[in-house]
Amino acid sequence: SSGGNHGNDPVADAIQSIINNGIVRAKIQEVESQQNANTQAFNALTHSGAGTLQLLTNSLKVLTFNQTAGTFSMVDANDNITLLNMNVGSAFSLSANTTFTKGGTLTFDGAAGIIVTDSNATKQNLGNVVIGDGVTSKTVTLGSAIAATNLTIAANGTLDTSNGNNYGITVSGNWSNSGTFTAREGAVTLNATASGKTITTGSSSFYNLTLNGVGGGWTLQDNTTVSNVLTITAGTLDASSRTITLSGTTGTPFSNSGTFIASTS
Repeated sequence: SSGGNHGNDPVADAIQSIINNGIVRAKIQEVESQQNANTQAFNALTHSGAGTLQLLTNSLKVLTFNQTAGTFSMVDANDNITLLNMNVGSAFSLSANTTFTKGGTLTFDGAAGIIVTDSNATKQNLGNVVIGDGVTSKTVTLGSAIAATNLTIAANGTLDTSNGNNYGITVSGNWSNSGTFTAREGAVTLNATASGKTITTGSSSFYNLTLNGVGGGWTLQDNTTVSNVLTITAGTLDASSRTITLSGTTGTPFSNSGTFIASTS
C-alpha cells in the first residue's frame, strides 16, 4: 500500500494501484508531465504494504519518502530492466526489514536540510547517489550508516556524517566530491571488486578510509588527506601523481595488507 499528500487532483488521479501476483505497482507516468520542474510530484509518499511498490514509466520527485514495510523498486515495471530516477527534497527513510531496489540515480536536492536513514541491519544499496543539484547550497545529514554504488557530492552540496553519530558510508563504485564532505569521525569503506574505480576528494578529508574489495582497484584523482587511518585491507590503491597526507596521531595511520602503488606520488 502507499499513501501521500498529493496536493492536487490530477496527481491523485494519476496513481493507479495494480495488484498482479502480489505486486503493487504505482503508475505515475502522467505525474511528471503535469508538474513544474521545480515542484514535487508528492509532498509525502509512504509505502507501508508487505508487497512491492514499483515505479512505472517515469522517474519520481518527492519531498519526503518513507518505507515502513515491503519492497520499493526504482526499476521500471514495464520491462523490469529500465532504471528510473528519484529526487528527494527533505527526508528519506527505510525502516528495518525493508528492501530497496536501486534504479538509476537517487538525488537529494531539497532546499531544506535533508536526513537520510536506513534502519536495516544490512544496509540497502541506494544505487548512484547524488548530493545536491550543483547550483545552490544543499546539505544532507546521515541518520544512519548508508551504502551506495557510486557517491557524488555535487558543487555546493554537503554530506555530513552527523555530529556525535559519525555514521559510516560504504561505496562499491566511485567516490566523487565537488562539494563538501564533513567526515567528522565517520568511516568510509570502498568495497569494489573490480578495477577502474576512482576517488576524487575535492577539498575534503576522510577520517577513516578503508579499501576492502578483493579484485578492487582505485586511482586517486586529486590530493587526498586522511586524518586518522588509511587502511588497504584488500584491493589496489594507485596514488598516481597525487599527494597523500596522513595526519592521524594515534595508532598506525597507514595499514596495508593489499597493494599500494606509489607511482610518482
